[in-house]
Amino acid sequence: MATDEGGLSRRRFLQLAATGAAAAAGGGVPLLLSCGDATGPRNGQGERSPLRAPGSLAASGATLTAAAGIAGIGGDESVPTWLYNGLLPGPTIRARRGDRAQIRLLNQLTEPSIVHWHGLLVPEEADGHPRYAVAPGESFDYDFPVAQRAGTFWYHPHPHHLTAGQIHRGLAGFFIIGDEEEDALGLPAGEREVLLLLQDRDGDAELAFGYAPTDADLHTGMLRDVPFGNGIRMPTLSVTGARYRLRVLNGSQARVYRLGLSDGTPLTVIGNDGGLLATAAEVDSVFLGVGERVDLLLDFAALPVGSRVMLKSLPF
Repeated sequence: MATDEGGLSRRRFLQLAATGAAAAAGGGVPLLLSCGDATGPRNGQGERSPLRAPGSLAASGATLTAAAGIAGIGGDESVPTWLYNGLLPGPTIRARRGDRAQIRLLNQLTEPSIVHWHGLLVPEEADGHPRYAVAPGESFDYDFPVAQRAGTFWYHPHPHHLTAGQIHRGLAGFFIIGDEEEDALGLPAGEREVLLLLQDRDGDAELAFGYAPTDADLHTGMLRDVPFGNGIRMPTLSVTGARYRLRVLNGSQARVYRLGLSDGTPLTVIGNDGGLLATAAEVDSVFLGVGERVDLLLDFAALPVGSRVMLKSLPF
């Protein structure tokens, strides 16, 4: 990325990057091509369904109910899952720096559970340690200050020996923090802020959300071939000719992604696990480990109407 005098301030760069033409120029963005070496859909699943936008929940006075349910995964297919508030992914909890989060967890599962606020600075007793796990039918009350700068975080179960299975069955969601510093940057918002919970799963609907790791999975990591975004098998997103903010979370069991666009267009990285970067960076691809987040700006202004570009998991 060329800069004047060796650098470009975060505020100036992001203000320039976020001020794109908003003229309609609709196109499709398949949000991941494949998790393996193939360059197309697996198991005969050629159809793509729209990416599901997570629901929202304020951090003050919130209730998260963990319970078994049914969720659609694309097309006319629905599968048994475990859900927060009946949603897949769980509702996106939104707060601002200086707020106070007051959240009650209700456990209506068949096994103990507790919630960990991944990446948040919280008191020890609110961090979701396994020793605080509550039994089926019980609840846990969280009360903590939102003490950090704007960023993309997430929440997930954290009971001893049960965390992987509960996440894989569907229990996870975003926790988004905003502040005045971020407000001043004028970043894309509303429909142009896209949240993507990325997971690799089995392409068979009956197996996709079932947790039955093999001996090989336990030794080398549970890897599956089909990408799911926000619980949807190989989703697609229709966009306009504008700039979008894409917050990506790797909620997979073991897979590390190297994300890039199919047409080679650079990704503009503006944030990661710690929030907004001091300086934005243009990269050809970005690695995303398990539990990590990356905050991207994507510009679709130059795409012809009806064109398609894919977010790919590149080999490495």
